[in-house]
Amino acid sequence: MSDKPFLDVRETESRSQKPRRSRKCLLVLVAVAAAFVIATCTTTWYFMHKVDESKYKKYDPPQQGCGVNSSLIMNMWYYGKQHITDPVEETFTYATMFHPNDTLTSADGNVLQLGNMYICGQARGTQDCGPVNCTNKFAYDTRNCSIAYIISDCSDRFRHTCTDMKIEWIAFNAKTQSVEMDFTTHFPGAGGVIKLTPSVAHPLDCSNLDPPQ
Repeated sequence: MSDKPFLDVRETESRSQKPRRSRKCLLVLVAVAAAFVIATCTTTWYFMHKVDESKYKKYDPPQQGCGVNSSLIMNMWYYGKQHITDPVEETFTYATMFHPNDTLTSADGNVLQLGNMYICGQARGTQDCGPVNCTNKFAYDTRNCSIAYIISDCSDRFRHTCTDMKIEWIAFNAKTQSVEMDFTTHFPGAGGVIKLTPSVAHPLDCSNLDPPQ
């Protein structure tokens, strides 16, 4: 009879299964970690793509020119908004009015109208802000319906503290008889061209004119 100690078969099987269970646990942990890394990278790419979207998407202003019986209406509000739902819900609302207070006439009869361009803005969603109405300077060429402008410190402050919507250009579209504003922003999903159409009465309260810092 052998002098070797007797080993229980169940004990032997239990010992042999322990390394297998350890390997399975290790594989599960690796799989969970890999899934977490993939999900994190995908989410980060998605949000960064959304954030940068308005930066690399460039929009050209409409072709300059006055249509038949179509020109910028002075002392009339132009109103429009952008509503986004992805990745979060946010609404940016704008109204603008061109109030001329001077004219320049060239030798060939071309007329430039100079004055104040009021831009009234509001943000609703993740951060409610506004309405704030800011006075800016503009010049309107009546021959080709083009707009030149100077953005004021008030509008810059509103952008930095409220919307992060930077105006890239402002133009009159004679075909649609609208004022178009192109924005770039770090806000995911926002930015691009917002069309503002003539509005006798719009919902923004623009009485908060050029608020102090």
